[in-house]
This record gives sequence, C-alpha cells and structure tokens, in this order.
Amino acid sequence: RADRKAKKVNNTKNRVMGKTRAGIPMEIRRIIGEKVIEGKRSFIIDISNLGLPYVPKQVMDSIYLHELDADHNILDEIEGSIGRMAGLKVLSLSWNRIEGPLPKGMW
Repeated sequence: RADRKAKKVNNTKNRVMGKTRAGIPMEIRRIIGEKVIEGKRSFIIDISNLGLPYVPKQVMDSIYLHELDADHNILDEIEGSIGRMAGLKVLSLSWNRIEGPLPKGMW
C-alpha cells in the first residue's frame, strides 16, 4: 500500500502546468485522442499544428490509417515503428525539423 501511495505522489509531481511526463500538454493529448477515434472512421489522422516533439504512441499504434498528416510540428525524427502502419499511403511531414533519413523499411 505504501508503494502505491508513493507511486501516486510521483505521478502527480510529474504533471506540472497541465503537462505529462512526455511533455505534451493534457489538452493536446485530449485532442489527439479525439482525432484517433475520428480516424478509425475516416482512415485519416491530422495532427498538424499541435507543436508535437514526436508522433504519440496512440497514433503510431493506429495500424488502420491510410493517411497521417503531421505538418507544422517540431518533429526531429520519425520512429522506425511507423513501418508497422502497413496501410499508410500518405505521410505528410512538411515544416518539421527532420534532417536525417526516414527509417528503413518504411517504403
């Protein structure tokens, strides 16, 4: 029981000014969640203009996607796990900070 209480205290310390440990504000996480739900119907997720430093896991796990728009964020790399998105036909990454090559096995 003491362990659970200590863990709870640590979790609340990590949430400062509406941000999670991952650095994405809670409001943006809520918006992303809504877009993932909407994307299940349209097969498109648009996470542009959200100031994201990375593509969130819940988006990367959306294997049903045909199109992912992540323009105008602060992405500096794309994880190799994006290759698991077998149905992905369109990936838009304009106006980010990506300089290196895209992960192998992506195309």
